[in-house]
Amino acid sequence: MCSALTLIRSQPAWPLLALVALGCLSACPEREGPTNQNQHPTPDPQSRRTKRALQSLPYLNWVPVKHRDRDKRGITRHAPGRAWRGLNLYNSRPRSKAMLIDMEGRVVQTWSSSLGQPTPEELSWRRLWPHLDFPGWEHVELAPGGDLLAIVPFRMVLRLDRRSRVLWSTDLQAHHDLDLAPGGEIYVLTAEALEVTHAGQKLRLIDNQVVVLDPKGEPVRRFSLYRALLRHPTTARLLRAKLDLTAQEFRNKFKLYNLGARLLQSKDAASRSQRAIRQLMTGTFKGSSRIELALMTSLHPMDPLHANALEILPRDAAGLWQRGDLLLSIRELDLIVVLSPDGRRLRWSWGPGEIERQHHPSLLENGHLLIFDNGQRQGRSRVLELDARARKIVWSYVGKPPKSFFSPIRGGCQQLPNGNTLITDSERGRAFEVTRDKQLVWEFYNPDLQPFVKEQLRAPIYRMLRFAPDVLTRAGGRQRGPSKR
Repeated sequence: MCSALTLIRSQPAWPLLALVALGCLSACPEREGPTNQNQHPTPDPQSRRTKRALQSLPYLNWVPVKHRDRDKRGITRHAPGRAWRGLNLYNSRPRSKAMLIDMEGRVVQTWSSSLGQPTPEELSWRRLWPHLDFPGWEHVELAPGGDLLAIVPFRMVLRLDRRSRVLWSTDLQAHHDLDLAPGGEIYVLTAEALEVTHAGQKLRLIDNQVVVLDPKGEPVRRFSLYRALLRHPTTARLLRAKLDLTAQEFRNKFKLYNLGARLLQSKDAASRSQRAIRQLMTGTFKGSSRIELALMTSLHPMDPLHANALEILPRDAAGLWQRGDLLLSIRELDLIVVLSPDGRRLRWSWGPGEIERQHHPSLLENGHLLIFDNGQRQGRSRVLELDARARKIVWSYVGKPPKSFFSPIRGGCQQLPNGNTLITDSERGRAFEVTRDKQLVWEFYNPDLQPFVKEQLRAPIYRMLRFAPDVLTRAGGRQRGPSKR
């Protein structure tokens, strides 16, 4: 989820972790094991022990609160006549809980479940790689009738009713995003290890996949994004260029990871760290699949795609794409693509040289795309509206000054029915709404805070989405205010 440089920038309170951050990036999660679907799972007998272990570990992925934000929590600005009225769905990144709040910050509905959370053994890996980021829910989506779909990173997808009863759970190496098709199918981003040979060198990588679940959570089909991108000459060139760098990093960069481990850890811990890296590279890792994928995601060379967003397109665009095609963000290639639902045809692509480490593209009512451009190398983020046919940016939002709005990892954006844009500034734990003329009309800071030494930490918000005020009472459909994202 982030680069080593990002971690050093965004975690200034922990300089001793800087070298470890060369190999310990913020991860996405994963797991293995038999599918446990369509039933009400019983509580984990180790749940109390797991909870204590979770509470005892510092969530280093929490973000230090900037001095100017120290007194900000909940709603800090609201212009009722100009902000689009609705209910806001979000989850604090380290928590397995989601909340729906009104425009004044009052909680209207909550969902929670401890199912699938890390075991104490899995949590012990965070003592070697503190930035492993797999506790809690990574992302949540509201389904018809007030049900909630939650991604337990690299472990499973859950469907909960309004009383937080688990309707079904599917063991799946899910991460980042999912979307619901009109017929009730659920498209989910997943990951699995893949061994390839590039330029005569064997590389062990993460392949992102799209898995389709039926309405009861049963997997029915899937396709590989790695193979889909290799089918088209344009994206194949981008991917092969990335693999050239990956092969070089495999030869050289892991020496830095081992150096950081030796400098900052005990002899035993450094030995375990180096042994784990060798096992990851050779496919002989001894831990759980969740930890294996989380570590591979953390070790930057092993994650050449890092898909982080998926949307099922609700409308045709003549000459560009068809209804039901998939809009995807491939972060490591600075690339946004539209693929056919089976992944066999590339309909459209854009991004390299224009955006950096982007998140959350979505189709607007006018046929344009809304994109969160993290701008990681620029040191500033922006939200773009792109005319996909003309390949021209027609509107953008940046901070004043530009670096005052910078989320180096994560982030989201959603156009609202009145033309305003809801933006998730993830790394400040903040969401805010701006008008078309870029006036701030609503602002929220995550009140989920904790002290850490001399600093205050705030839980990031992966993505906030706004829905119509009657979303919990209307029957049928996904009543998000505007389009999906």
